[in-house]
Amino acid sequence: MFASSLLVLLPFGCLGGPDTIWLFQVPYTTEPECQTDITHNFRDAYVPDTPPGVWTDTEISEQSDQLVFAQVSQVDADTAVLVIGGEVWPGVRTDKGEWEFTWTGVEDNRLAREHDAGYRYTEQAYLETEETITLSIDGKVASGTWEIVSVDDETWTESDEWDSEVGLSVGSIPSSLYLAYDEGGTEGIPQSNTRDDAECTDTTCQLRVVDTCSDSKDFEATRTGYDTEEAYDQLEAAGQPYGT
Repeated sequence: MFASSLLVLLPFGCLGGPDTIWLFQVPYTTEPECQTDITHNFRDAYVPDTPPGVWTDTEISEQSDQLVFAQVSQVDADTAVLVIGGEVWPGVRTDKGEWEFTWTGVEDNRLAREHDAGYRYTEQAYLETEETITLSIDGKVASGTWEIVSVDDETWTESDEWDSEVGLSVGSIPSSLYLAYDEGGTEGIPQSNTRDDAECTDTTCQLRVVDTCSDSKDFEATRTGYDTEEAYDQLEAAGQPYGT
């Protein structure tokens, strides 16, 4: 998730402040914290709980810190650019005097499928990842926070009922992966959208699954003093991955 080598470096500005190559020492953390929210309009469906198992597994993973070179080039008194591993973050000086570098990546994919007999299906996959690196400089050393927040938002809609001419007995909406219903003493039956049954509260069935994950690391940084193009070239592949 975090970059481990410096591939591209920009020329230094002529201002003071953060301009130089910094060596970040970033501690290892386990998997990010995630939360899943599911909404739908199926009549009798619910999100089933994961049943407890008879086995309990406890896994602990510890790894040494990551070392990565980062270059900061100050544009003017209140803006700068951070480069790590060929990736670029624009930054600003905050009211507290810290430097905050942020970039938000967005990917939005949509699909629609229709049939003349009155069937319609849509899906949308929206992924947003915001990465923020905060740097508080104190002379030749600095401390910072590296935070990543991602939102994976998937939405499906589908006609609740449709003509046999469509050629589908069961729809494409993936409700059976997330929802269940009870019937005749049987619990936890996977919920599907069938052709001739009104399973939803509207003429269009809807399902939305949002996964939100966050990961935050506090790190330390040291000003290296490298300030030549030759030094940049030597540092292109430099770094130390986690656990090595």
